[in-house]
Amino acid sequence: MNVDQKVIDRLSELIRLGEQLKQRLIRQENINQLHATWKVSSQAVLRQTFGEDSEYFTSFRDYRSFNQASSIIPRLGILEAAQYGIGF
Repeated sequence: MNVDQKVIDRLSELIRLGEQLKQRLIRQENINQLHATWKVSSQAVLRQTFGEDSEYFTSFRDYRSFNQASSIIPRLGILEAAQYGIGF
C-alpha cells in the first residue's frame, strides 16, 4: 500500500468519525471526548500530509465557531476536500 492510499484510508476513517459526531449532535448527545479525539487526529493527519502552511491544515485549524458543535460540518468538508485533493 502506497503513502497516498494510507492517507486516503486515514482521511476516510476521520470522515466517518466526523459523520458520527454529526449524528450525535443531531441526537443531542455529549460529544466532548469524541470531538477532541477527532479534531486533534484530523489536524495531525492534515499537518503531516500537507504541511503546516497548507490550505487544508490552516483552514481546519483556524476555523472558528461559537461552539464545537457548529464546527463539525465545515471541518468535515475540509477533510473531504483534502481527500479529494489527493486523488480519491
